[in-house]
Amino acid sequence: MKVSPFEEWWSANRNKSRSERNKMFMALTEEQRHTIKTSLFEDGWGEFFLHNHISKWLDRIKEKHDIDLIELRIQAIKNNKSFIINKKVWNIIQHKILFYDECVNTYYIFGGLDIKPYEDTRSYLVKRDPNTEN
Repeated sequence: MKVSPFEEWWSANRNKSRSERNKMFMALTEEQRHTIKTSLFEDGWGEFFLHNHISKWLDRIKEKHDIDLIELRIQAIKNNKSFIINKKVWNIIQHKILFYDECVNTYYIFGGLDIKPYEDTRSYLVKRDPNTEN
């Protein structure tokens, strides 16, 4: 099995710091960088890294704010429960998870939910989308 250019580069550099990896990457020729970047997305590594990033943020939100977004979705859909999320926390969710929605499927987190600003606009109401079946 042939190893992709990104996989080869990552294997050689994954244990280096981010700044060291950046220096190593920028030291490559433009053609080499293009080949590695192309391989990153064509071979599915980009989606893998984004899923890993999202998973880490789901854990951080759960630890820091005591909100398990996957459990929240389950409770909203199965038990028709509504939840209010503080705007500050919702901004974190938007910038760290929903930002990648066009690149990665986040249905397992937000699918079937209706999310709207709440009355006081300092929070968001999360509830089952009325068009979603159990």
